[in-house]
Amino acid sequence: MDKSTFLYTPGKDGKDTGNCRSCKMFLKQHGICSLHGPKVKINGGMSCGLWVTGGPAVESEMEHVSVAVTPKESGLIEAEVRCVNCEYYKDSKKECLLFEILGIEDHTVEANGCCNAWHAEKEGKKEEKKEGIKRTLRPLKKF
Repeated sequence: MDKSTFLYTPGKDGKDTGNCRSCKMFLKQHGICSLHGPKVKINGGMSCGLWVTGGPAVESEMEHVSVAVTPKESGLIEAEVRCVNCEYYKDSKKECLLFEILGIEDHTVEANGCCNAWHAEKEGKKEEKKEGIKRTLRPLKKF
C-alpha cells in the first residue's frame, strides 16, 4: 500500500488541490460544477470526491453541464480539504499520521496536497497560519 491508495495529490506549484477552485469541472464565472448541474451553487472553497486536476473550467465548457451526480453522491462539502486542514497532518514534520499508522513507507505530504482520507480537524483552530498558509476551517456543511 502507498499514498496512491488514498489518491494523494501533492500541491501544484504551491496551489491548492482538492478544492473546487482548482477542479476542471468548476465553472467559476457561473458558480456551478459541470457534474452537479446548474441548480447546485458552488464556491471555490468547496470540495467533493470527484475533484479533477486542471481547473477551473473554461466558459466554453458550459455545454457539458449536466446533473451527473447529486451533492450527496459526490460527497460535496463546504471545506478546504488540504493536508494543512486535516486532523492527521503533522505540521512539524510535514507528514500524515494516518499514512504512518497504516505503515505507508513514505508518509511525507505537502501542506497544500490532499487525499480522500481527509478528516476535519477538531474545533478550536478556526483561523491561523500553519507554515505560512492560511488555514480555512469552517464548520462542515454537507449537502
